[in-house]
Amino acid sequence: MLNVIQLLPDNIANQIAAGEVVQSPAHIVKELVENAIDAGATKVIVLVEEGGIKSVQVIDNGKGMSVIDARMCFERHATSKIKSIDDIYAIRTMGFRGEALASIAAVASVTLKTKLEAEQVGTMVEIGNAVVQKQEPYMCNNGTDIVVKNLFFTVPARKHFLKSEKKELEQIVNEFLRIAIPFHHLDFQLIHNTKTIYNLSKTNLKNRILQIYKTYYADADFIPVQQEYNDITFRGFVGKPNVARTSRGHQYFFVNQRFIKNNYLGHAVNSAFANLIDKEHHPSYFIFIDINTRQIDVNVHPTKQEIKFQDEKIVYAFLQACLRKSLSQYALSPSINFESAKIERLYDSLNTPSNNTTTEKTQSSELYQGFTKKNQAHFIPSENSDWKKFYETQNPQQHSTEKIDTPLLFSLPELKNENWLQKNYIQLKQEYIVTTIQNSLLIVHQQLAHQIILYERYAARKETIKIFSEPLLFPFEFSLSPEDALILTDLLADINKLGYQINPTTENAFILLATPNDFVITNFQTDIEKIIETYQYIRPLTNIDKKEKLIRCMALKNSLKAGKLLSQTEMQQLMFDLFQTTNPQYTYGNMRSFILLEEPTIQNLF
Repeated sequence: MLNVIQLLPDNIANQIAAGEVVQSPAHIVKELVENAIDAGATKVIVLVEEGGIKSVQVIDNGKGMSVIDARMCFERHATSKIKSIDDIYAIRTMGFRGEALASIAAVASVTLKTKLEAEQVGTMVEIGNAVVQKQEPYMCNNGTDIVVKNLFFTVPARKHFLKSEKKELEQIVNEFLRIAIPFHHLDFQLIHNTKTIYNLSKTNLKNRILQIYKTYYADADFIPVQQEYNDITFRGFVGKPNVARTSRGHQYFFVNQRFIKNNYLGHAVNSAFANLIDKEHHPSYFIFIDINTRQIDVNVHPTKQEIKFQDEKIVYAFLQACLRKSLSQYALSPSINFESAKIERLYDSLNTPSNNTTTEKTQSSELYQGFTKKNQAHFIPSENSDWKKFYETQNPQQHSTEKIDTPLLFSLPELKNENWLQKNYIQLKQEYIVTTIQNSLLIVHQQLAHQIILYERYAARKETIKIFSEPLLFPFEFSLSPEDALILTDLLADINKLGYQINPTTENAFILLATPNDFVITNFQTDIEKIIETYQYIRPLTNIDKKEKLIRCMALKNSLKAGKLLSQTEMQQLMFDLFQTTNPQYTYGNMRSFILLEEPTIQNLF
């Protein structure tokens, strides 16, 4: 039998490894900036061209490297962070595997300039196709300056998976912020095509958040979080309920200064905010978890954005308790005034001496055992809990593309021809519209019905050149954060076809000249921000194009919300418009907009 197993050549092995570490220009930025932080830099400058597709450059004032280290850093598994197996479980640095530079050099051209403070002359290394092309002395500043060009030139097929310049830049901004927030004591600068996107000076955590999101939050919009439990410390800030957002864009977890993604802990935050914000909104949070390195494993994901806790349930329970305490201190969740004399009058047990009967009854209760049982956090349900369901239902990708086969009691022509403008309606809980049709009861969800109407209206507009705009008497100028400005710039051509007229002016600034003529806007700035938020929520859908996403976003954002009181005339018009659509029963997300209860069904309820 022939032998078929063989060792891969180094260049192929490096390119395979690069596939895990280097998936886009944003990953290159992440790895290089993390290296700069590990080198003790106090200032990091990131320069990218054409969304990083053409080049990525990171300059730092860290300690730099010697001539030998400048060459060795491009070898696979060459690192200064690990000396023994025990070091793996005590990682405090951002990088430690020694794979990043080798992986980058395997798929791009790299030029490194570096100098130690104690040296008079630095060194320059040029690498192409994972091979050192040149190494020579070079006059440069203290620290490191590394340039990455011609990404994926060694694997042209990978280039086809790169997105547009704007999309790649959005990802770079996201990675940049995930590092700039926890390392607020450092100076950061991000420049794209010679244009400065962020120029962040060192400050405290709260001010760093405000530096980045100054268009969305004020100083008074945050609640501090600070609590220590055994070997775990929680700190940071959560946004007050009034600044909750429709998307999850401003939600950050950091474990030992490293950004992570964890839906399970995200559920702990949302449960702490239960009854404080409605289901359509999500809290903003910037939460830092400092934990003993031996209680986590950061080596479970190529980009280290997922980690494994030794006991995740304990972290969940402590985080939830910490947030509830912070919210109660700011009178944002129910709390008990234990000094109030009314408490004693309400509960006789506070004044009545206990006996054996009452003591036994109390100790057998589930509430008492919940406070006294050892390792009680271990009894938090995991597989049966609803946290996974919570995130699945919020994911726009979970919407089915197939319609549920539920037969209508009446044909569509019958429904279209019904005299909806002459009927009387009852609005239930300012959310449902109720009326009768022949011998049946019709219950309509007002928001979903309006979504269907708006969706078909916007879908028809994208195919025509007719203008559906109402010019503003006074044009409105507004500014956005750099990340949201990138999104709006990408959407401008399509959003203007739907009735808006928005033009860019200066850096991250725009002017609104006209709005769609079929709905009223009460706050222009909020309206634009909500459109961007909603688009970010819908954007993960991969089976539809950008225009379709924008139409769905506009329909969702502009639809009537629960709690909106409607007059008889408004309900009549809404019902008429609904049953003139091509599919009045289901939204684009396959959610039913109305139900019909036949007379026999109603009779069977009694």
